[in-house]
Amino acid sequence: NFFREIDFEIVFVTAYSEFAIRAFEVSAIDYILKPVEIGALQKAVEKVKEKKFRNSLQQRLELLKETYTGDEIKKIALPMSDGLLFIEITDIVLLEADGAYTTVFLKNGSKILVSKKLKFFEDILINRPGFFRPHRSHLININFIKKYIRGENEILMDNQASVSLSRERKQDFEALLKELRLSV
Repeated sequence: NFFREIDFEIVFVTAYSEFAIRAFEVSAIDYILKPVEIGALQKAVEKVKEKKFRNSLQQRLELLKETYTGDEIKKIALPMSDGLLFIEITDIVLLEADGAYTTVFLKNGSKILVSKKLKFFEDILINRPGFFRPHRSHLININFIKKYIRGENEILMDNQASVSLSRERKQDFEALLKELRLSV
């Protein structure tokens, strides 16, 4: 009762077995009866080390989790011949597949050809809010949709690009629009 808060590990070492109940009450990590055997003491020390390590690991995991959930990555690195070009993810209007290459269309009107397949970018962007793959050759940012022509399965983007909506993806796309409270 001397400590208000116990922020350390307790190992009971006693000659009296009746103190075992007290050890459990204070959440002792181990209980050793006298005479102390070296093996029992080593085992208790290992338990303390293991618990400290688990607690430390848990704290680091929580910090890492907070870091990634609190501050989403805002930029993406595009591999270029002379290095990496970092662009804001929110500046991407759409990405278009071209074999082993992808053309990235930005809201400022520029286009960047990157030597990565569209699947590479899909894996990075598809779980971010706002990105949708309407067709095997395109990945779009729905924030830049100008018009959806349902009868023609066509999506017009703010940059005047026309993107086909595959029959297989139409239901998912319309569900996404409904989720965004846009009627179709």
